[in-house]
Amino acid sequence: VATDAAVFGAAITAMARAQVCTAGDTGANPQTALAALACVCVKNSSDAVGDGTCTARTPGASGAGWTSGGSDLGHTIITNLAKTCGRKQGAVTATEIDGALHTLEQMIHTDVTHGFLGAYKTGGCTGSSNAGMCVQFTNLATIGRPAIEKMQWLQNLNTLENRLHERRNAALAAKAANNQLKLKGAEAEAAIKRARKLSDAINILAHKPQAIQQAQQQTVCATHNKSKTAFSTANCKWQGTETEEKCVADESKLKEQSNTPRTGEGAAAATTEKCSYKKKKEDCKDGCKWEDNKCKDSSFLVNKNLALMTAAFMSFLFYYFKNFKNYC
Repeated sequence: VATDAAVFGAAITAMARAQVCTAGDTGANPQTALAALACVCVKNSSDAVGDGTCTARTPGASGAGWTSGGSDLGHTIITNLAKTCGRKQGAVTATEIDGALHTLEQMIHTDVTHGFLGAYKTGGCTGSSNAGMCVQFTNLATIGRPAIEKMQWLQNLNTLENRLHERRNAALAAKAANNQLKLKGAEAEAAIKRARKLSDAINILAHKPQAIQQAQQQTVCATHNKSKTAFSTANCKWQGTETEEKCVADESKLKEQSNTPRTGEGAAAATTEKCSYKKKKEDCKDGCKWEDNKCKDSSFLVNKNLALMTAAFMSFLFYYFKNFKNYC
């Protein structure tokens, strides 16, 4: 139930209307929007004005009203006054609150000393048509905005407006962050697809050196067709008879050599075994390559390059997903 004390913050029976309608006054004062509306719209019950001040249906127009010396408004007048404001459809926005506050503050005018919201002639906001039906902001001409801020409900609306702005900004920031995450997710998915394609390409290339090595070894073994003793030290095997004299590459030894884990200098020595016995540059051929004053297996160099490519690719993946983690 709407009461005078609820609307003005205290009982108004024994308080002069001009005091009750002064912003920031001790005790009862226009601390709600409905209280300020009553000060501006409800006429003095002894005034001769026949129609309502704000609208023809403003409470008090038929005789019941609010005397300058003080009296109760009562639930009926307060409720009917609230109904004259109508009802807004939908949620209130920060922009609407800001616009309403700006419009209201533009309606405040001053005399030499004080500010007033509503009709004012002289003698204070008593409710009489020959004085003023208004809210008074004491010393507005001197102290400025702090005089208006004494009407607390304006401050409350300012606070609400700021919070609505903050919530809207937070919602926009969250939306932007979600869009950024979606973008980074798409980039990560594309990177994974590229990584898979590159991995497939590396796997294909990784099997080619073995075929190349086998062909090179076959060439090496062919040079030992005249000697059964020489082929045994060069990953070859003897096929044929004593008269056919055919020395071919031993695929089982090549496969065993390819599958044997190799690291460091040991790996280099193993892969260059078939070439290392060639001590002259002009003899370093048939799948061999002269490098660092040594004859080396060219397939080892291919594998070495593939290892470097793989290491570089893994470094790229580590860097990418380390940075992508910052967006999650």
